[in-house]
Amino acid sequence: KYKRSPLYLEWAPVNTFMDQVEENKDDVEMEGGKDTNEEEPSKSLFVKNLNFDTTEVSLRKAFTDARIGKVTGVKIVSKKDSGLSSGYGFVEMEDEEGAKKALRKM
Repeated sequence: KYKRSPLYLEWAPVNTFMDQVEENKDDVEMEGGKDTNEEEPSKSLFVKNLNFDTTEVSLRKAFTDARIGKVTGVKIVSKKDSGLSSGYGFVEMEDEEGAKKALRKM
């Protein structure tokens, strides 16, 4: 389904799939001026250029059918006022190796 139109994959920010965002940034430990979260490997991918009819189920299926690793989370960003897709989303893989395979293969 996605072979005819290009999908663009990039590394997503760390902790994209966290349910709660910490409001107090003073709690973040800093080492040498860098956030310690930047050091851990990312398992999340930013997917852009999605068809506006793409659903989270169909995006998960595309990654699952590609047999690149286990998908642990999918989120398509939609506009708050209309609920329509914004044309991009995030896919979280079980491990960093699966995310790297996705970048290479898709």
